[in-house]
Amino acid sequence: MLYNEPLYRPPSEANSAIVQVTLGCSWNQCLFCDMYRKKYFRVVEALEVEKDLRLLSEYMPDVRKLFLADGNAFVLSYERLHSILETAHTYFPALHRISAYALPRDIASKTTTELQALRQLGLSLLYVGVETGSDYLLKAIHKGETRASIVKAINKAHAAGIQTSVMIISGLGGKEHTVEHAQGSATLLNLIQPKFLSTLTLFLPRGLEAYRSCFGGNFTPLDTYDVLQELHTFIAALELEGTIFRSNHVSNSLPLEGTLSRDRTKLLTTIEQMSSEAKRLRRFSPEYGY
Repeated sequence: MLYNEPLYRPPSEANSAIVQVTLGCSWNQCLFCDMYRKKYFRVVEALEVEKDLRLLSEYMPDVRKLFLADGNAFVLSYERLHSILETAHTYFPALHRISAYALPRDIASKTTTELQALRQLGLSLLYVGVETGSDYLLKAIHKGETRASIVKAINKAHAAGIQTSVMIISGLGGKEHTVEHAQGSATLLNLIQPKFLSTLTLFLPRGLEAYRSCFGGNFTPLDTYDVLQELHTFIAALELEGTIFRSNHVSNSLPLEGTLSRDRTKLLTTIEQMSSEAKRLRRFSPEYGY
């Protein structure tokens, strides 16, 4: 397999077969993200996708999980996705779960009937970068979505039987918007009840000043202690039933995991215990994070 680098996948897809059905990200305007900045978006030709599926099946004939890359593969039309899923099953007879990154607009562009048909073909999980539940911050970071559009799209996927794994970025709004970010994100999550939730911590590959300019110069980055306080506020406001929570990305200073509703008190206690040490350190690097 010759992948078009860089290639990104969620941690939970480590043992999955991965095929690039698109290259880059069709939106590619989020101000915190440089993942696909040097890639031009394009749809991979159908024959090329089939060739890659065939090659993968020779090395991973019994694989049960397939991940469709790149940045938002779910942007493909229903017809194209339907064809890819059908082809995938011919090469992977044991295939149990197909997943992909998606933007809310990618979900919204498909009818409920189309989503249900894709679910019947095994597409059962979409990874969605929600980032924040604050409309102000969504606009500031050029997400191209609103809280209402995110909630509507994700609930549309859920109604079709497709689960979601959503991501929130700690520290996204700096000290000026930390409470708004934490509480607004919790409000959004309570409305969608995702299967999986993860948090990542903001890092700024293009430097602090470039990001600060998005806020008219009014942005003060959170240090380690501030991030933990924001995370505490966020988790305390969540009212989720059965959502599996993971905060174990390399960008996070404190790894956390649990099932929200059952483990919320334990998670909050762990954050409180770590906060005294974090208050002493209070570190932040705009180039490398925390």
